[in-house]
Amino acid sequence: MYVKTINNTVDEFPYSIKKLRKDNSGVSFPLEINEETLISFGVFSIVRGEFPENISHTETAVHASAPVLIEVYGHCLGWCGTRQQTK
Repeated sequence: MYVKTINNTVDEFPYSIKKLRKDNSGVSFPLEINEETLISFGVFSIVRGEFPENISHTETAVHASAPVLIEVYGHCLGWCGTRQQTK
């Protein structure tokens, strides 16, 4: 599963390699497109996160229903990187 971004903002989700080829019909892509090429077109793989274990009483878990850019993980969907300090 992929997400297409423009200026680090979600432009289209879900996104596919088939859609990338269609959107860029003038580009001759190889059969297998590497991650570097995908990134150059603003397309990123989605990491699905599992519910975090061992949450302390000062943290809360939030489920993301749309891809969110998390520095450590990349573009995440679900529980990935969602431990947040509560105030």
